[in-house]
Amino acid sequence: MFQIIVVVVAFGLMPVLMRRFKLPTWQATLIASLLIHLVALRSWPASIEAVRGVFTWGNLNTVLAIILVGVLSALMKRYGMLDAIITSAKGLIHNRKILIALVPAVIGLLSVPGGAYLSAPFVNSLGEEMGMPKPRRAAVNLTYRHVTMLVSPFSALMLYITSLLQGQSVYTLIGLNLPFVAVMALAAARLYLPKGRQLAQAEPGISKARHARSLLLGLSPILVVLLSNALVKLPMAGALALAILYVWALNAREKDFMAQAVGGIKYDVALIIVAVLLAQNTVFQLHDLRAVIAQAFTASSQWTMLFTVFLGALFLGTITGLYYMSVGLFLPILFTTTVGAAALPYIFFIAVFSFLGYYFSPLHLCQVLTLKAIDVGQKPVFREHIRLAPLLALAALALFFAYQLLI
Repeated sequence: MFQIIVVVVAFGLMPVLMRRFKLPTWQATLIASLLIHLVALRSWPASIEAVRGVFTWGNLNTVLAIILVGVLSALMKRYGMLDAIITSAKGLIHNRKILIALVPAVIGLLSVPGGAYLSAPFVNSLGEEMGMPKPRRAAVNLTYRHVTMLVSPFSALMLYITSLLQGQSVYTLIGLNLPFVAVMALAAARLYLPKGRQLAQAEPGISKARHARSLLLGLSPILVVLLSNALVKLPMAGALALAILYVWALNAREKDFMAQAVGGIKYDVALIIVAVLLAQNTVFQLHDLRAVIAQAFTASSQWTMLFTVFLGALFLGTITGLYYMSVGLFLPILFTTTVGAAALPYIFFIAVFSFLGYYFSPLHLCQVLTLKAIDVGQKPVFREHIRLAPLLALAALALFFAYQLLI
């Protein structure tokens, strides 16, 4: 019990460190880990083991892949591929309801850091044309910006989960996530979007074939990543590096390519991942805490395990604005009690509730940026945003039990 209290207090301090003392997330995470080391762990060999566990090949590959996602996203933005996707989508699709969901979803697929800030002006403008109040425009931007996170193999969330999976394919997990993502997308459309087709007039002078070619060119780096990873079985970092080379080949005449690539490196994101890996390994060294969670996972009643994940994921996601924390805590302990296909429903449940804790957190960066871009207050947006929560929680629970019967 003492170790649980220390972990709760240590992570509970993170919002104070980030908001009151303005510390970056990675520094607040390191301080929380240090507090756990000093108060609960108190073992030099265990501390060394926790640090050593950060620098495995799998972890380094994950950090490198996340860095390369940022580079690829920056290059696609710099060389007009992102604009081409948006412009071509508007030229091919005239239903505003589809457009207002599609554009933030595509930007979410690219895992652009702070991507909600890129899609928010488009959503705000189109939402105004559709007569939507500002809080609903913000809710639409937040929902569809994140709807692809659970089905994109190179989203930071899925890359991190992949580093923790033991023998399971990330594409298997993506398949399990698809029905949940469909529920999320359809429910948001029902709750937030006005009725009717909401048709916009086509821009004159540009053929649909030209728009289609432009869209395919804009999406081509993403297709390079997917095909080389899923079919050729390149590691995700290698697939992303290949896509960066492809973008370079398309823009070989540009003299600023290297400068743009280096500028796309998001060191803060890499530092957050390293800090979270240290926190994960630190918590994993707390044998009493592991024993309590493992006992919940093997309890005679499944509801004990589900309730433990539900509370833990929502607590860690809400107070940190990160999804890594609860995934890094629960998945390694899960694999000490359950392996193989039997673990898949539990992996799905942990991944989804870790996502939900982060998604609804007021510390979530995309929420802060969306409020700023649309110029709307947090309370009215939260009232719209939270309407999805009960339905998504029930959908995740129903799918968990369905997967247990089917797998």
